[in-house]
Amino acid sequence: MMRQSDWRSARLRAVVRPRSRPLLGLLGAGVILMGATTAGAGEEARVLVKKTSVAVPPQVVWNAWTTSQGLARFFTPNSTVELRVGGKYELFMKMDMPEGKRGSEGCVILSYVPQELFTFEWNCPPSIPSLRDINAKTHVVLELTDAGSAGTRLKLTHLGWGTGEDWDECYAYFDRAWSNVMASLKKELEGADPKPDPAKRSAAEARTWTDEAVTVTATIAPIKRQDFEVVIDARVETVWDALATTDGVRKFGYPKSVVVLKPWGAYSIWPGSSNKVLSYLPKEMLSVTGSAPPKFPTVQKGGTWGVYRLSEAGGNKTRLRLTSVGWHEQSGSEWNEAFDYFLKANATYLNGLRTKLESVQDKSGK
Repeated sequence: MMRQSDWRSARLRAVVRPRSRPLLGLLGAGVILMGATTAGAGEEARVLVKKTSVAVPPQVVWNAWTTSQGLARFFTPNSTVELRVGGKYELFMKMDMPEGKRGSEGCVILSYVPQELFTFEWNCPPSIPSLRDINAKTHVVLELTDAGSAGTRLKLTHLGWGTGEDWDECYAYFDRAWSNVMASLKKELEGADPKPDPAKRSAAEARTWTDEAVTVTATIAPIKRQDFEVVIDARVETVWDALATTDGVRKFGYPKSVVVLKPWGAYSIWPGSSNKVLSYLPKEMLSVTGSAPPKFPTVQKGGTWGVYRLSEAGGNKTRLRLTSVGWHEQSGSEWNEAFDYFLKANATYLNGLRTKLESVQDKSGK
């Protein structure tokens, strides 16, 4: 049996090992593997998914992925993490390699919802120079679900793959590598932390009300944010198209819209809008940068972002949730006024979207 220090060294080397050398088998440690999925035209051709459960609170798993101290516990002792949209997310696995080939240099954080969602860019390994040297990027989405006394359910989705033999090699490489990383996370965190005690979790300072069909929650502490939820009598695919495709957005009231579904792609709903797509999961999640009317000039420059999450609600209905984040990073009277403004404005938008989509459903008979 290897000593823990030896095992950690072997595990880190495994993350940068070429495809021709199989990785150390750490499966069977609670990691569920899911292979490629097939999608229609214009959607992701393949998506790599890994799932596991970790018997620690979401805050512990969150800190493990979003801090250098946390990453040192299970992934790599060398990293630079700036927890903000566009902030560095550089993990260095091989410090003896030349600059640019040590790990995820140049990768950034795309979006996040504290203790729930974390997305970041990811590059190809140096063992595939045809992709590494052109700075080809994919992106990774981590979803954390509070499982109460059982701890945290974690889902990792890796998407944005190209086509061709080199991309096939890159996909196969990370199919193995993420299995090792997820198993390492489970082993290291469960070995050091006690099981979660729900009674010790901090209570949220929040208020909830309804605005027509939308449930609105304004949270001030521990993290300032806005949450909206509405059930729409339309299929998930229909709601997704209305949010994440140019044709769909134009069809439902914004004729000059342009949506480029990729990280940092255009999300121009209004003429002259500079909003961007940050991250996405096809038909499940869309994150975009925030905007504001001219009466909030500082807010209009940026600093907030939104995360839409879609799920089936039974009977061909869709549960649509919108979380508006970034408020906790700002302060001042203008930001406070904008916070109150968007509690109403976002609810109005979602009510309008619901009305339009359900009207189309009625007319089509579907």
